[in-house]
Amino acid sequence: MSDGLSLRVARWLIAWRWPLLAIGAMLAAVAYFPAQGLKFDRSIENMFAADDPLLEPYRQLKRTFGGNEIVLAAYIDPELMTAKGIERLDALTRELRGIDGVASVMSLTATPLGKSIIEKDSKIAQRFLELFENFTVSEDRRTAAVP
Repeated sequence: MSDGLSLRVARWLIAWRWPLLAIGAMLAAVAYFPAQGLKFDRSIENMFAADDPLLEPYRQLKRTFGGNEIVLAAYIDPELMTAKGIERLDALTRELRGIDGVASVMSLTATPLGKSIIEKDSKIAQRFLELFENFTVSEDRRTAAVP
């Protein structure tokens, strides 16, 4: 866009700012009530594009195991593998278990090792971490997931 055209557009916008504001306010008012009736389908299936190659395996999984939806809560905690970090994870796990309709919750603290999964000297704890790697904990041990 040339400088002359940019200047003309800017002058026009400034000159018409109040009528444009009024038009915008009227459009917002007209759209307000119809917008109240909008419903969102938050199902996992609608997160896939119609041509996504992962859609059919997901549908097969759903047919095989039922229509229950899976929710994944994930967050980054640089101190995840410390006592405070694992306590925060355990608190989140307990809170999610308390929500009506939640059938089960899985996290690092929901293993037989519980909070002792962070013990660096324990071979069993390290094996459990490897088992849950990229499922409930990231490789770098900073991201936790609670499906």
